[in-house]
Amino acid sequence: MTDKEIILNFKTSYIKNAQIYSDYNDSMFKIRNYDDWKKNLLERSKAIRAMFKENEKNISQLYALLFKDLTDETAQLLIDTIKEFKENEIHDASIMIDIINKLLEYTEHKGNYGLIVMLLNLGALEEMEFFLRMDNNSKNVNPVSKYKKIISLRNHYPEMENLISRRSVFMAYYNMIGPISDIIPYYRTEILKNYKEVMEFYHSDTVQNIDKDTEEIKEEIYYINDMFLTAFNYFLKNDEVRDEYFSITEKLLSSQEIDDNRRELIELSINYSRGLIPLEKMVDSLYQLFYKFYGDDLVYDGTDDNLNAYCNCSDIAFTMLDLLKENEFDEKKKYFYLNKIGNSLLKYNYSVPYKDYTNYFDETSADLFKLLLPFCKTTEQKEDLLTRLILRRQPLTYIHSIMVEKISTEIARRMLKENRDVFNDIISLGYDTDEKILNYISKAALYHDIGKCLTLGVINLQNR
Repeated sequence: MTDKEIILNFKTSYIKNAQIYSDYNDSMFKIRNYDDWKKNLLERSKAIRAMFKENEKNISQLYALLFKDLTDETAQLLIDTIKEFKENEIHDASIMIDIINKLLEYTEHKGNYGLIVMLLNLGALEEMEFFLRMDNNSKNVNPVSKYKKIISLRNHYPEMENLISRRSVFMAYYNMIGPISDIIPYYRTEILKNYKEVMEFYHSDTVQNIDKDTEEIKEEIYYINDMFLTAFNYFLKNDEVRDEYFSITEKLLSSQEIDDNRRELIELSINYSRGLIPLEKMVDSLYQLFYKFYGDDLVYDGTDDNLNAYCNCSDIAFTMLDLLKENEFDEKKKYFYLNKIGNSLLKYNYSVPYKDYTNYFDETSADLFKLLLPFCKTTEQKEDLLTRLILRRQPLTYIHSIMVEKISTEIARRMLKENRDVFNDIISLGYDTDEKILNYISKAALYHDIGKCLTLGVINLQNR
């Protein structure tokens, strides 16, 4: 096969197989008759095996090509592959990153800064979303170095003919100020520096001569301002730079279009930080703000506006829950607030389909679980929270866990009759009746895969 045939064959078959797999998964939740569901499950299993075989063969051929020097034609074909993967929402970050790194090696000495910046941005995004955000560094990725490389190339802005490339410079700043700082707390110390730097760059002749009236660049600046404002919780606790942050923030609040809920939250937080609002009034004000804008009505509808509303809602809730956790507070009031706010967030999370914004909601569900867990008083409450937030976020894993639970308890029930000594270790822990042993095994089976909520998507989705 020629290099061109290898790349085209890999791309078309991988996209085709991803669609087949998605269709089988969707049908798992549409079939109501058990016999038909079991038949579909068996067909799905055979299809996955065939898919594995085809994908692995095509991947091995692709990687043999990646070890060779690229020609202009193969490089362009690989660029087209990356673009089509993104358009078709194919998220195999491991392969994408290797292709992108090979293309970066190819473009390094060609002086095509637009292409270099675009590739760096795509690579950094894959590394951040599918490795760093999932706390998985099996590929030794470093999206920060890619974002900093983009920023270092900003002086070549006039040479970037493609708007996507020029926009990527601002996206790099956005991600350093926002997501990277959120995932790696160390980089919060650079938020102020990066924000001042990007604003100076945007207002420079370099940018204004090219993109003064470009709506897409203005949009990126709006997002950067908005992300800068979301960092207020960090600056509230940082005496060194708090006043400078407040000064910039107050100017932004007066000049930028900001959701009323975000504006009120920030103004409340600044006043609380300055000692103008006592703790109890602050918590009650946050509670009133939450219900003023959201109440119990916020349910996922798949739109960007709706997702932004949830993010704002989470900001209010997390600010409030942090205050409840960090301070002495009346227990009765604490659990009243917690129950109302917590249930609203749980209700929203539970309404999000498992295929929508999977990585984001897997991460936020895990964060919400960790935040709410200390407030659970009983084992039953903890188990309910775990099931609602983690297990049900990945229904295919949940189905598997239920099947494992049924098989495990049936085996255990038989073993209890014929060879009870096998359970001596469990019995020594206090599970000294058949009922307690079966309950222990049931829960162990149900929870054995909870780590998958923060596991790389390609492993969970079984494309190869």
